[in-house]
Amino acid sequence: MSEEELRQALHNELSNDDLRKLPEDFYIRIKGYLAQLQENIDSNSASELESLLKAKKQQVTRMRDVLIKIRLLKMFTNILKTQDLNILSEKRKLMTKEEKKLFSSIVDSTNKFWRETSIPHIQKDIAYKEAATTDVHEKQPRKTKKRLILVEILENLPQYYDNEGRLRGPHQAGDLIAISENIAYDILISKGKAQVIEISSEEENT
Repeated sequence: MSEEELRQALHNELSNDDLRKLPEDFYIRIKGYLAQLQENIDSNSASELESLLKAKKQQVTRMRDVLIKIRLLKMFTNILKTQDLNILSEKRKLMTKEEKKLFSSIVDSTNKFWRETSIPHIQKDIAYKEAATTDVHEKQPRKTKKRLILVEILENLPQYYDNEGRLRGPHQAGDLIAISENIAYDILISKGKAQVIEISSEEENT
């Protein structure tokens, strides 16, 4: 495992709407890499190298955490989009060992929830309403898309409203967040509160 491999994995997730494939032992190797960095820190205490190693470990930890959050969100979205076990099985092949265990547990719990709460006549009513509004949805203008970027927060920030009226934060100095490019520049970067780490994919405007 190297920092570049982790950075590439994060870039791949940010650049694609769908879950990207990771080796089953990916998180295990990240854990080993962080442990090695800590050993290097301990063996270089009270030296100039110590602060550099600490900063590197902190950066790797942040990237790992952002990667996990993005992949978890995609996993939950996949489960909510379909109950087709064949599709879910294909998605599972893209996951690490830890993710597969969590994914299977969530799928089982979700299926149980639907079985316990599903009411036939309500389901039919929902299907009817969806069919009746199909033409309306098709006539609506296409959603515009905007690019996401990954930024690092440079100072502690309380909660704030972005230029689209959505509440964001709070953020801590050193946090990595994926945010729309226009919001990042208008609210954070132009005011020296954040710096760009990675320019990534497009996100549908809601």
